[in-house]
Amino acid sequence: KALDSIPRRNDIEVFVRDDCSTDNTKAVVRQYVKDHPDLNLKAFANRTNKGFAYTVNKLVESATGEYIYIMDSDDYLYTEEFDKAVNLLTGEYDVVFVNLQTNDGTILSVKPDGKNNPCANSTRLVKREFVKGLKHQEDRIADADRFFGQDVFARNPKCLYSGITAYHYN
Repeated sequence: KALDSIPRRNDIEVFVRDDCSTDNTKAVVRQYVKDHPDLNLKAFANRTNKGFAYTVNKLVESATGEYIYIMDSDDYLYTEEFDKAVNLLTGEYDVVFVNLQTNDGTILSVKPDGKNNPCANSTRLVKREFVKGLKHQEDRIADADRFFGQDVFARNPKCLYSGITAYHYN
């Protein structure tokens, strides 16, 4: 469902990194690549379970696009809305925010005063060059994304708060 929700655009590349999951992720992604040549998808795998922060750091190192967006495998995008958010990427902004919706229908609206919320990775498209050198803290079991967000904002990014609800958070 996560992969199906990604807009099919020439300017989007998708990286999946399996962190030694036990749910047949490698085979599923391999088949997805074969069945969906319209999605620019590259798959990677950790040799041992390394955790969220290490895995995301490796994905960010692999990225070549102008902006990076991180999503979890059990979440998905509202495709048309995410497509609208991508269209806002003019290079003018270091970070473009989208809102997220939870399973119970609650919308978490990202505004300037809430930029460090714990779901920040899934609410922001961030310019790759702007976060160059930043890493998720691999020694943190929880909240690595929140602390990464704090590091991003310590650099005083130019932000656009789109108001678009584009992400479904499980």
